[in-house]
Amino acid sequence: MEIDEDQYGTYLMNSRDLCGIDYIQELKDAGVISFKVEGRNKTVNYLASVGLAYRQAVDAVEAGNCYDSALLAEELFSIANRGYIP
Repeated sequence: MEIDEDQYGTYLMNSRDLCGIDYIQELKDAGVISFKVEGRNKTVNYLASVGLAYRQAVDAVEAGNCYDSALLAEELFSIANRGYIP
């Protein structure tokens, strides 16, 4: 990854998206109460699919159930994207 530095700080620019579908339970346990799906320059299909996958995972965790993160990750990776980082 390219890192830029100037007198104001260090900047890490990454053109891939963060995929946290495997960490929903840990994020809830850490006190996270909301997620933001980056929607700039994305299609409606991308936003709907990502929102649905995360909604299913969050609903399962809230109900005390397990969810199949591999299945949801497979769905996420099937959507046209810039690549994901964990």
